[in-house]
Amino acid sequence: IMVGYNASAGEFVSYNFREFVPIAGVPSAFPNRDADVDDGIKSSGVPTQVLGLLKTLDTYGTMSRQNVLAPAIKLANDGVLVTPELANAIRDNFSKIMRSKNDTKNVFAFEGIEPLGEGDLLIQKDYGKTLQKIADEGAKGFYEGTVADAIISVMNQQGGLITHDDLLYATENYPVAETPVQGTYRDYDVISVNTPSSGGIVLIEALNMLEVYGEIRNLEHNSAEYINVLATALQLAYGDKRQYVGDRNFVNVPLNGLLSKAYAVDRWQKFVPNKAYLGRHQGDTDYGNPWPFDFEATPATVYQSVDYDEHYSTTTFSVADSFGNVASITQTINYFFGNGVVVPGCGFFLNNQLSSFSFTTSSASYIQPLKQPVSHIMPTIIMKDGDPFATIGSPGSMRI
Repeated sequence: IMVGYNASAGEFVSYNFREFVPIAGVPSAFPNRDADVDDGIKSSGVPTQVLGLLKTLDTYGTMSRQNVLAPAIKLANDGVLVTPELANAIRDNFSKIMRSKNDTKNVFAFEGIEPLGEGDLLIQKDYGKTLQKIADEGAKGFYEGTVADAIISVMNQQGGLITHDDLLYATENYPVAETPVQGTYRDYDVISVNTPSSGGIVLIEALNMLEVYGEIRNLEHNSAEYINVLATALQLAYGDKRQYVGDRNFVNVPLNGLLSKAYAVDRWQKFVPNKAYLGRHQGDTDYGNPWPFDFEATPATVYQSVDYDEHYSTTTFSVADSFGNVASITQTINYFFGNGVVVPGCGFFLNNQLSSFSFTTSSASYIQPLKQPVSHIMPTIIMKDGDPFATIGSPGSMRI
């Protein structure tokens, strides 16, 4: 997902290019339920990231696809040195990586046996070919032709759900232009990502509660009280996330209530500020009631709160230019190396994003065709006095 600031227009923009459930992804298509969506070929959502990045470049960029992709293609073909972090990830996930055998044994393994280590050269020529097709043909180089055929072929061979119709639906409907969520913290404006990500909502709700608390800067950094205040605000906001946030095309999200300053007062004051909040104590639930504070409220929808099994392998980056434009982008295929399946001859791993869904019908994350998974990603821009002040984002799943 991208959140950006267009300096010439003074406007904030956001493109949602999260994956979505394949058209065939009805609950009965997953007989093993959580096991099917956590790992393996059925855990893959339909990819839309190529569409999102190309749309961003086409709309706001000043360079051609060929020029933008040339460095990445060169690195894929010539190789990059394996960093300590990458070496650890390859070692820790080596059995998963080797599921694709011939497509990975000569890429991520030394002599096809030992995982690459720090300082080794990682060469990904098949991936370079895929990037070259995108550079030459745009979105058609991924969603049509040989790459699309290879995706569908591995789906058919291993019992996956993604079809050519899903890829066509992606090209016709993604990326989705969204209105970012906005809030304030003291003298700063906070612009962050809307649903299906929960990160921007949790951030703004937590900041609103910290304003209710008062002068947090007067507390000693990392003191017990400082940590308790921060943790309480985050836990309260996260409890609401688990209860209310989902894909707005399927879920009635009380967005205005969750972002309301008045709701933050109500939420915070129900707990003794100097007492550790542990959730569901003293007979309370671990979520609040934002509906009375939502000026667009419809009759309240009650969802069941569900935990998520998510990973920390996410990438985020921010860019600013000399014209004052800013972009913050967070992307992920969920777990390191996704579901471990490389599309033959194409060099990229498939995601396992469907692990974020639930099979509980009363959950906001109940799995349904074309629905997007909730994430915690939080690309954010901070403004002060009308000018960009900072841009933030983080990997870390639930820790973001």
